[in-house]
Amino acid sequence: MELSGMGMPIKPRLCFTINPRRTLSEIRSFKELLANKIYHGIEIFYPYDESPLQKEEYQRGIKELLEEKPEVVLHLPFGKENDLCNLLTYQETLRRLIDALDYGKSFGVKKYTIHLGYLQGERSLLLKHLITPLNILCKASDGLIMFENMPRESELGYSPEEIKSLIDQVNKKNLGFIYDTGHGNISSYSLQDYFTILKKHLQHIHLNDNKGFIDEHKPIGYGTVDFKQLLSLNSDYTGLYCLEIIYQTVLDLQEYAKSFNNLLENK
Repeated sequence: MELSGMGMPIKPRLCFTINPRRTLSEIRSFKELLANKIYHGIEIFYPYDESPLQKEEYQRGIKELLEEKPEVVLHLPFGKENDLCNLLTYQETLRRLIDALDYGKSFGVKKYTIHLGYLQGERSLLLKHLITPLNILCKASDGLIMFENMPRESELGYSPEEIKSLIDQVNKKNLGFIYDTGHGNISSYSLQDYFTILKKHLQHIHLNDNKGFIDEHKPIGYGTVDFKQLLSLNSDYTGLYCLEIIYQTVLDLQEYAKSFNNLLENK
C-alpha cells in the first residue's frame, strides 16, 4: 500500500533506533533489515558516556550498516544532564551537542533530533535564552536540527505554537520539526493541532504507542495513538517513519514492520 499526496504515490520508508549499548553482534544482525529494504533508515546516538570499547564497537557496527546505504538520523544527547535551559551548565551541554554534530558527520548524518530542555524559571526568559545556543548549533551543523515535541508542560517544546515561534525566531534554513506520537499522545494537544501549525516544518516522525499517561515506547496498537489519522494528515510526507519502540532482537523489528504495513493496508 502506498500513501498518496498531490495525486502521486508515496511509499512510506521505515527507520529504527539503535541504542549505544547494543553489542556488535546485535548491530550486525540488523543488516538484513536494510539489505532486504524492510527498513530504509536508522536513528543512532552519540555514545559520549559509554566505555571506550563500547564506543568502538558501536561505531564499527554502524559503519558496517552504512554499506546498505540507509538514511541516518542522529538523536543528540538529552535528559537532565544535557539541558540547554539549565543556565549553570548549558555551555557544557552546548559543547557536547557540537561534539555530537561532529560525530554524526562521520556517518553522513543530515538530520539531528534535539530536546530543548526543562522549565527552570520563567518560560519566556528561557525561550529567549535558547535563541543563542540554537543559532550556534545551526551554524555548527551541515545538517538539519529538528525540534522534538515534548510530552509535559515542564519541558520546552511542549506546545506546537512554542516550537513554531522558536523556528521563526532563530530563522535558520537548517531548522525543522520532528513529531513523536508517544509525546503527542500524552500532551494536551491533538494531532490536528500539531500539523495545522507545524506541517510545513515536519522532517521526521517517531512512531510509538502509549495509553495517554506515560511515555512507554510500546508497539503500534498497544495504546490510544490514532495512527490512521496521523497517516491521513501526512499523506504527502516523504521523510522517515522511525519506530522508536522498545525491542530485543531483529525478530521484534521484523514484527513491528509488519504491524506498520498492516496499518497501511487497513488505513
